Amino acid sequence: MVVANKSRKEEFKSPSDLCGKTAATVKDTSYHTWLQAQNEGVCATNPIRMQLMTFEESGKAVDSGKTDFLLDNFEGTIWLGNPFKNSTAAFPVGSPYEQGWAFRKEDKDLQEAARKFFEDQKTAQKSILNKQWEDAVGMSLPQYIERVPQ
Repeated sequence: MVVANKSRKEEFKSPSDLCGKTAATVKDTSYHTWLQAQNEGVCATNPIRMQLMTFEESGKAVDSGKTDFLLDNFEGTIWLGNPFKNSTAAFPVGSPYEQGWAFRKEDKDLQEAARKFFEDQKTAQKSILNKQWEDAVGMSLPQYIERVPQ
């Protein structure tokens, strides 16, 4: 997920919007590798400038406006609380991956109840799940799903 300062969120809608901007990143992480790939591709003529720092420093740098954006896995923030005070998710990048819940094969009623719960939560605009997503990443779960690159 691209994370940017809330005051600048509208500037960040696609990978090409990152060209020429400054990213806070951690050396030799998948975030760093993804940024390097953008500089070899869509941003080749106007590369992303990377400032290498720790995870904690990068969060503080984008939150304070010292850097333009960072990349972050955000699913943990749904359960742990959003660590960003002045920043929010702008758009998702990279390949999506699915996570799931496990139930015993014989627990068909529980499986169906869980499936129904998540479907109901996704479709109810003011559901607890959508509120958590909006608080953590700045958009509802259906909005996020619409923006995930396919």
